Amino acid sequence: MTRPLRRALLVTGFGLVLGLSFCASLWISHQNWVRNSLLIAGPWLLLLVVGNLRSSARQVRRRLGHRPHTPADERSTTP
Repeated sequence: MTRPLRRALLVTGFGLVLGLSFCASLWISHQNWVRNSLLIAGPWLLLLVVGNLRSSARQVRRRLGHRPHTPADERSTTP
């Protein structure tokens, strides 16, 4: 996945999460504030946890000597 595409998907995902959280908070605004806060903060916390897990996995792979596959690797092995 290219960097601009990844950035576009990330921005779109954050926009969807923010929009859905806002709509849900309006929908349940008559209920107690704890449930309302969890509904708004929940998706953001989930995204934060997933992002941290991906970053940790990347660091572990780096420590183990894993190199990401690049097209330059293929060019160097062809005669």
